[in-house]
Amino acid sequence: MKSNAEEQFEGLQYVGRAGISAVCLDAILRFLQFGDTINNARLLTHENRHCFLLHVNERFWVAVKSGFGSGYGGEGPKTLSVALQILELHGAEIEEYEVKWSVIDRLDRSALRRADIEALFKAEPLRPQRWNDYVLGAEGVLDIAEHLWRKYPPVIPFGILDGRLADLALEFFNRPDETLMKGFRGLEDAVRSHAQVDGHGAKLFRKAFDPQKGVLVWKGLTPAETESRLNLFSAAFGACRNPRAHKEIKSSRRDQVSEFLLLNMLFRMEREATSRKT
Repeated sequence: MKSNAEEQFEGLQYVGRAGISAVCLDAILRFLQFGDTINNARLLTHENRHCFLLHVNERFWVAVKSGFGSGYGGEGPKTLSVALQILELHGAEIEEYEVKWSVIDRLDRSALRRADIEALFKAEPLRPQRWNDYVLGAEGVLDIAEHLWRKYPPVIPFGILDGRLADLALEFFNRPDETLMKGFRGLEDAVRSHAQVDGHGAKLFRKAFDPQKGVLVWKGLTPAETESRLNLFSAAFGACRNPRAHKEIKSSRRDQVSEFLLLNMLFRMEREATSRKT
């Protein structure tokens, strides 16, 4: 019969690489980026070396290897500070536990023993709490949440994409400017095909979505709401597509992903529209 500790830690996963801060932080961010919930974060400490045990989705545990440090200048303490702040921001309950170096070593080798797991499960957290002492100040930062969000890589959330953008999404990070231009041309083609009208840009969208005489309508929307959606299509072309058509746009990866998601929203709106005759 399995002990309580074995049931809690059954299927323990190991992530990260010992001594490499960025890899260990990325391992935590991947769970949160994917929508998992980290309910409990156990910070395991031996002197100035740290690793984590994370309880994910109240179902399984993840061991993050010792890429974190404290008490000196360098990436280890900075990364620990960011990890703690992000976990707290996401609502994780954080507790710190002192452990022997041998436990850190075995965790880093993905080889925790049954006795280690039993001891970790029974251990009492440090009191008074001191993990807040590992959180470093961020000089000049007014919005700490915005500062922390930028630790996440800009990614495309495939789960919300219109299927017609699938191919473009897969090649997006190789050729973002070209992909965005293809996307806006594809949107015009989709509207022309759906509404069976000719035209480009704002004139095309007016023929398709005009609140009074447009070929396509969105059920349940007032004329003012329809006009607002029409303006959104036209404004997106004026603000995003047209500048790209006339000159090279130098923008950050985050701006490019944001623009792609705006394009995706327009595709989804176009799909929701139905024929006025119908």
